[in-house]
Amino acid sequence: NKLLLRKDDVKNEAINFMKIGLLRSAENLLGLYLSSLSELKNGSDAELLRFSEVECEITETLGDIISKRRQYKRAYELYNKSLNFYQFVNQRKDGLFTSPLVYSGNSKNKVQNKSTTVNSLIPPSIDVVRIKYKLCLCQLKIYPKDLSAVIRELETIPNKMRDIKIHLLLGSLYKACSLKRLAIKSYREALFKCPASTEIVDALVNLGVSNEEI
Repeated sequence: NKLLLRKDDVKNEAINFMKIGLLRSAENLLGLYLSSLSELKNGSDAELLRFSEVECEITETLGDIISKRRQYKRAYELYNKSLNFYQFVNQRKDGLFTSPLVYSGNSKNKVQNKSTTVNSLIPPSIDVVRIKYKLCLCQLKIYPKDLSAVIRELETIPNKMRDIKIHLLLGSLYKACSLKRLAIKSYREALFKCPASTEIVDALVNLGVSNEEI
């Protein structure tokens, strides 16, 4: 499908608009592209999955633009929609795709590892952990006092899948909730990934960890 092949061009143009501050133009471009995808979404299971992959990626980028406009509720909804597209792909893959992560859809369910015999892979441009991180940042903007809900959401990500951003965010949230032991653990994980970071060392020292222990 020619529209699918234009995905990277459309996404890059929207990102360029965003970089120079043309946020409404970027939003309109991606909104129009997503509408066109919805009208043409048909065909074989493999093609439907491909459409959903593209929708997942473009919807995430649209969320980035809306977040930059400080419309955090809309951005949250878009990131959640992006994750739901990803979930749909995994549910419908039927041997066509494999995924290191299956998104739960909400904070009560867990992200799981899953493997299947496959002929095609989820593209690396789709990163569920990255999307979930952005979703949690929006959640903090919308409900700044409900830190425990964000913690529960982040904790659904398996430890081996967490990058330094996730560890740092969890560390700061645990600290704010007076969960000192968990905060120290998260900052230690972050320091392991970035040993030269003086900010992480300072965070550990502020939590009472001695230089010898660090």
